[in-house]
Amino acid sequence: MRTEVHQHPDGLVYVRTPDVTYADTPANVVLDFGITLPALPAGVDDRIYAPGVRHALMNSDTGVVGGGPMPWDVGDALIANVVQAFAKQKVRIEAAAASRPTGPPGPNISDIIAVLSPTQQQAITAAVAARGRKAGP
Repeated sequence: MRTEVHQHPDGLVYVRTPDVTYADTPANVVLDFGITLPALPAGVDDRIYAPGVRHALMNSDTGVVGGGPMPWDVGDALIANVVQAFAKQKVRIEAAAASRPTGPPGPNISDIIAVLSPTQQQAITAAVAARGRKAGP
């Protein structure tokens, strides 16, 4: 795999090396790398920087519209720090998952039917049965 930085038209930033591929939003790139990517020029929605190979500025509708500096200090810094940033990203994602509330599951249809009046229970049971399913316990 080629080592490169890709500011993609999908809004994500990819830093690819033979060892790891990092993908995230520009805001999370700041968190993980401590680097703010420069804005793409007007009319450009795509950048690919491969050290010593290319630094292409592109429009996804018309193709390559220009080039950037070679070497590109920002791209080189992203590549140099991708393994550490990938580790920070993993910790950040795991911490966010761990902080999500994990309560008991919500009520199921049997719980709801049990608190309805007998007339409502019969109506729901009949409607569900008409669809070929079982309602209630």
